[in-house]
Amino acid sequence: MNLSESFAIPDLPNVKVLIVDDQPLNLQIAQRIVAKTKASVQTAEGGMKAIELAHATHFDLILMDVQMPDLDGFTASKEIREFDSKVFIYIMSGDIPSDEILQAGVINGYVTKPLRPQTLLSLLVDISLK
Repeated sequence: MNLSESFAIPDLPNVKVLIVDDQPLNLQIAQRIVAKTKASVQTAEGGMKAIELAHATHFDLILMDVQMPDLDGFTASKEIREFDSKVFIYIMSGDIPSDEILQAGVINGYVTKPLRPQTLLSLLVDISLK
């Protein structure tokens, strides 16, 4: 089934998204979903690259994998928070994050893997309205 036939695709050309994951397939899947909205999308294969890109560009949303070999997503998110308090950071994980992580004030929320197109599209619409 074609994604555009399954869901209403929002038109969000002014939204900037950074997707961070060390697995190329996960990056590709998330990027394809976000790109359908005409949002600007960049990808990073690790936490260090995510920090570098976040320094160079203000993103509206960062989707951050939790477990990455160079720098885990929570630590990368903490470093990004030090210079950008406004970006929405959502971690991506196969597990629901602990209350400690959710209440630390570093991330805004989470999305579970495998990513569901409708969940990601709804999140993008929510972010675009804030």
